[in-house]
Amino acid sequence: MVGLLLLAAVTAVALVVPAVAGRVRAAPHEVIELDVGDTFYLSSDPRLGLHCQVVLGRPVTVGCAIGDKNGARPGTYSVLLTDQAVGMLRFGPTRIPTPLMRFLQPRLESRPFAPRPKHARQVVGLNADTGVIIGGSHIGCVPGAHLIISCSLHDSVTGNVPAHSYEAFISHHLASVVKVDAPGTPGRIVALYNQP
Repeated sequence: MVGLLLLAAVTAVALVVPAVAGRVRAAPHEVIELDVGDTFYLSSDPRLGLHCQVVLGRPVTVGCAIGDKNGARPGTYSVLLTDQAVGMLRFGPTRIPTPLMRFLQPRLESRPFAPRPKHARQVVGLNADTGVIIGGSHIGCVPGAHLIISCSLHDSVTGNVPAHSYEAFISHHLASVVKVDAPGTPGRIVALYNQP
């Protein structure tokens, strides 16, 4: 019985991620520019635990996790995205992360989104019509159905998700990496973990 329930749950998640991957590429009505030190979260998230932060460094990194002011919740999976790679971590009982995997992104010829002038750190709640772009990178993130945040590379000229790049998805139920074989296609799952 447990095996059948697990199979049904994995099948449902496998069906949701590609559907969301195809859906989140629609242009949001409002695009907010963020930079290093800024944080964003889903304003519709009743648990208020799913958040992403733009981390200082070369390259600019977006890290998304489930947690609180003390850090990521033990046992959960986190996703990281840069212009060069996408990765996934698992947080142990002491909240120390263990790297699980890393996939290299294709090199983009377009310029990254322009960095914002110096500003106070922002904490931004995303709703269904809001997306963010990260200054100094090609990264854009949008909310999806089922309280998912999706982050991917975007060509700064066309706005398209480039072919052969990877998207990262995170929710209270799953963490996933999807490879986009061609712009405008849903992509295929290359990593999928169920959150505890």
